[in-house]
Amino acid sequence: MATTVDELIVRIKADTKGLEKSLGNLKKQVSDIEKSSSGSRGIGGLAVKLRALKGPAMAAAAAITAIGAALVPIVKIGMAFEDLRSSLSQVFGGANAGKAAFKEIQGFAAKTNFSVQDVTKAFIQLQSAGIQPTEELLMNFSDAASAAMNPLEAFNALVRITTRSAGGGLGLEELEQLVNQGIPVYTILE
Repeated sequence: MATTVDELIVRIKADTKGLEKSLGNLKKQVSDIEKSSSGSRGIGGLAVKLRALKGPAMAAAAAITAIGAALVPIVKIGMAFEDLRSSLSQVFGGANAGKAAFKEIQGFAAKTNFSVQDVTKAFIQLQSAGIQPTEELLMNFSDAASAAMNPLEAFNALVRITTRSAGGGLGLEELEQLVNQGIPVYTILE
């Protein structure tokens, strides 16, 4: 997560450099107009100078629009993480327990190819089914999923099957989900 946030900050700073440059140019041209309008032919001279500002003003407006467009995904990501943290707090029985779980999730996600969001969803599903989502359990899922064609789908299938088996609902359909992900369940069971 820290890498993603750092990357977003770098992108925002890069996007704002253009805005800062455009605003600096605009400020300089306004200053030039103020200086020259006292010696020009009144309103006609001012109109000519204002037309000269059109290009930099449009560039500044475009830069502001680009920054706004860059901020929307960042805000959405922040809201999604807050929703996940809230769910963790509810499932784990309080804000402190939710924070501790989120810290575990970040540590596990850093060791695997799965995102914090994917691991958080797995934690919530397992805990909701009454299964303690330990790092050992999730690492077993991760290791098994790494051999599949689509590791994320296989990881999610393992989480779903584990939660269903806790309720006594494991059947052939669930085993077929693993086979479809390239995990040789029937060979393992033999």
